[in-house]
Amino acid sequence: MYKLQKQPIYKTLILRTNDATTNDDRKFFTFNKLRPFYITTDNATLKVKSVNIYGAGEDDASSHNWTIKLGNVEYNNSYYINSDNETLPSIAIFNYDTTKTGLTSNDPVLHLEKQNINNIVLYITSNDGHGLIKNAKIIDLDITLTICEYPEY
Repeated sequence: MYKLQKQPIYKTLILRTNDATTNDDRKFFTFNKLRPFYITTDNATLKVKSVNIYGAGEDDASSHNWTIKLGNVEYNNSYYINSDNETLPSIAIFNYDTTKTGLTSNDPVLHLEKQNINNIVLYITSNDGHGLIKNAKIIDLDITLTICEYPEY
């Protein structure tokens, strides 16, 4: 008799800052119009697959270190160590260069817990303290997240 192996379930989420509600300095982005989805297992990981920067301020974003933090998502903090003394977990840290189109990564970022997700907050800052606005020019960002739910046996 054969035992069927359960396959992981993958969910892809693309967050575009121009679809979010933001504050004046464009550091906090709240995504309230997400289609709700459920994480069904405690054995799930969130990965950042890509980050793309574009818009009128794209050239001004160049040669800066950027940090993206995630809010409104429950994660297992025993797998995550936060070295900046802030409560939100960092999911991407990168140096943007206009000669490259974005950042790609396959490394697991967070181990997620069972939960319903219907909104997400991103906190985005550069090394000089700016949000996604430089020299009065708006910078937009797309981030692609993949959630992989591994089956529980």
